[in-house]
Amino acid sequence: MQRLVGLHAQFYTNWLKHPDYDDYWKPIDVEEVFEKIPIPGCTFGGWFDILLQGSLHGYEGMSKKGKTALARQKSQMIIGPWGHGVSRKYRDFDFGEQATLIFTQRRCAGTTTGLRASTTASRMNRR
Repeated sequence: MQRLVGLHAQFYTNWLKHPDYDDYWKPIDVEEVFEKIPIPGCTFGGWFDILLQGSLHGYEGMSKKGKTALARQKSQMIIGPWGHGVSRKYRDFDFGEQATLIFTQRRCAGTTTGLRASTTASRMNRR
């Protein structure tokens, strides 16, 4: 892969040497250290994010295992109309020119987004 793009990234070589979760990954796995994080976190994900499961785990981990009550009670999660990374379109679906801006403004201003306030990460994760 690296030869195809004409680059050499050592981290990529290391990743290929560790295809399974092992001691290489533990030091950089935030899920291993939630109990050491004393401040609230804000996890972002998209409705069509290929890494949404990680965002859900991050929010749930901080909410349950954060080092302080502040970290557990004030951590937030924002899941909006985008894929992985804020974008207007996902595949053939176009959220509209202002969708991300409107969603973010309403979320940050505390106004309604059409989602019930009681919706939790664990409930959103169920099918």
